[in-house]
This record gives sequence, structure tokens and C-alpha cells, in this order.
Amino acid sequence: MISLPTLLSPVTAAQARTTAVNQLVSYGIPANNWRQGGVFSTLLTVFCTLYAGLFSLVSQAINSMFLGTASGQWLTALAYYVYGITAQKATFGTTPYTLTNTGGGIYSFAPGQFVCQCGINGNSFTNVSTFSLAAGTPATPTTATFDVVAQVAGTAGGAPANTITTLITVMVSVTGNNSAACLGLDADSDAKIVSKCYAALAARSQKGPAGAYLAAIYGYSNVPGATNSVTGQPVNINRTQVYTDPDTGNISVYLASPAGVPDVNDIVGVQTAIDAIARPMGVVATAMACTPVYASGTITLWSDSVGAKAAQDVEIIAYVELLSAFSTYPIGGLTKPPGTQGYLWASYVEGVAMQADPSIYAVDLPIVNLPLAPGAAAVFTGNILVRQVSQ
Repeated sequence: MISLPTLLSPVTAAQARTTAVNQLVSYGIPANNWRQGGVFSTLLTVFCTLYAGLFSLVSQAINSMFLGTASGQWLTALAYYVYGITAQKATFGTTPYTLTNTGGGIYSFAPGQFVCQCGINGNSFTNVSTFSLAAGTPATPTTATFDVVAQVAGTAGGAPANTITTLITVMVSVTGNNSAACLGLDADSDAKIVSKCYAALAARSQKGPAGAYLAAIYGYSNVPGATNSVTGQPVNINRTQVYTDPDTGNISVYLASPAGVPDVNDIVGVQTAIDAIARPMGVVATAMACTPVYASGTITLWSDSVGAKAAQDVEIIAYVELLSAFSTYPIGGLTKPPGTQGYLWASYVEGVAMQADPSIYAVDLPIVNLPLAPGAAAVFTGNILVRQVSQ
């Protein structure tokens, strides 16, 4: 059977021109001998280019009618108008930030006036609300804790825990640090949108399938998704695992944010949504935070120094790639059938690191395959060392 994408594959301008020339020749018109750049040849080329563009648009529109073939903005429109799914846009990560003052300065800043920076990737962050920091001494330091927000959306604009330590705003004898990672949500990929659409269908089936729990979290049609129980904002959840205990039948819905363990108020919001939308009568279904399993140690990247970026640049690029990969790695890991044990595969980590930059030709890993139980999520807390070797 011919696949739908094959049937709907657009015609290129060159293909359209070849067909037109052959058709004209069959009518006795020597279009194959028209001088390139001549009036008739140019008009034919322009016509075929416009025809190919129109055919491509029609092809995309027809493809957009089916989940299996729609993509890009067409898929976003299909998800919204047919399945009631609003695709997730990239969000700006937030995290608590603590300043410690061992000097005599007194500081107060309105929202957005204080700027700090991640020492690893250079990403910038500003304060969300007004804060004040009183004077202190080395013996009796004062502190101020407040939320900072990333200036670049998604995981690419975030930072791991304990790395936002550079103060761009000058404050004498003051240090700062983030105790938790700061990672926003990335925009939904096409695959993620498709999975949400199928979850919306599952939610309409007597609250039974696992997809119903996903629909409770992300929303569908006119049913809103789960919201943070305190702020009322959509929950910062990008991974789920629905696990049924084989002995009790109780259901655990494990949740993870891009940084790993989600906000406790996000979990409360998800529980409320599950009870209202997805949990069948007589069944215990509990929203739970994932269990973080830390992948630590130093990953050594070997880079060809000839024509390569500076070692620090390669390190930053690789760090961002690994952080992004870990932020979407499935809860419970990936299995290798017929086995059922999930793992963070060392080969997966190596592949991500290898693809970070063309100059990288070898990777030394401090970790082996890391087993992940149901509900466990891998969190990268390691370091990266780049060694450049002249070839």
C-alpha cells in the first residue's frame, strides 16, 4: 500500500517544469529547445515555480488533517481545533535565590533591577519581585531569599543548582547562590503534541486509560490542565509515568519537571486535576514527585584543537546539550526488550555528548548504565572537562 505521505508529497518546480515541457513537446511545441533565459522559457519556469508553491501549500493543508502526517504550525492548529489541545510554549524558568551580605552595604531593588549570571553557561537571571538586603558582618551575615527568572526561555536559558554565582549587579561583600536548578519548559515538539492529542482521546474513555492522567495534567478541549495550587499558573511538569501496583491495583502518577523533582504545589495541583478528571471511582490514584537519581562525576570530552572552538566554548555547548537531554529523559528510564528494567544508558549520554560539537571525537564517561526504578528520574549533576589535542 502506498503511504499517505508518499501520495501527498509535493511536486518540486523542476519536476513541474519537466512535466510541462514533455506535455508541450507531445503537442508539437518544441519547448525542450527553448533558449534558457528566453521569454517563453522564463515564463514557463515562473509558472512552474508558482504551481509548485501552490501544490506544496495544498499538500501541507491535506497532511495537516491527520495526526500521522501533520507537522509544525499545521499540527499546532490541528491539535487546537480538532483535539482541543493548546501546544505548550517555552517558559522562563524560576528558582529561589539567596544573597549573603558580610559587609555594611544596604541594598534594595525593584523587580528586574538585580541581575545575576550562571558561571557555567553565562545565562542571565533577574529578580521577580522587590527585595531588600540589610547590612551584615563576617561574623553575623544577613541574607535575602527571593525568586529569580531566566532571561531566555526553555532549558537552554536555565542553570543547574549552585551555579548562578556571578553577580552582574555590583554589591560589595555580597555573594549569591541558587540551591535548586532553574529550568523552564521547552516548547512542545511535534511528537509531544501528537501524544497529547492521543491523551485527549483517552480521557474520553470512562476515565480508564493511562492517557486520561496525561490529559488531566495538560488539559484538553475546554478542560483546563493542572495548575499550581498557590500561583494558579500551569504546572511546570514535562514528564509523567503512570504506574499500577500489580498487588494493590493502586495507581501512582509520577511527575518530573525539566530540573527533576517538581514544585510541591505543582504536585497538589496535579492531584486535584486527577481527582476531577481521570481517577475512576474506587481507585486510589496518587500524584507523586519523581525520585531523583543523580548522574555525577566528570565527563571528559576529547576535542580536535585544529579549527575547533575554545575549550570553554565546547564545554558550555556540551553542558547545555546534556542538561537539555536529561530534562526530557523518561521517568523510569528506557528499556531494552525483552528486559523490563529501565536505565539511563551510558551510550545515550555518550551520544548526546558526541553530537554537541563537531570537534569532539571521543568521550570518557564516569558512569555505567544507571538503573532507574519506576518513578525514578535521572538528574545530571556532573562536570565536564574538555581536553583539546592537536591532530
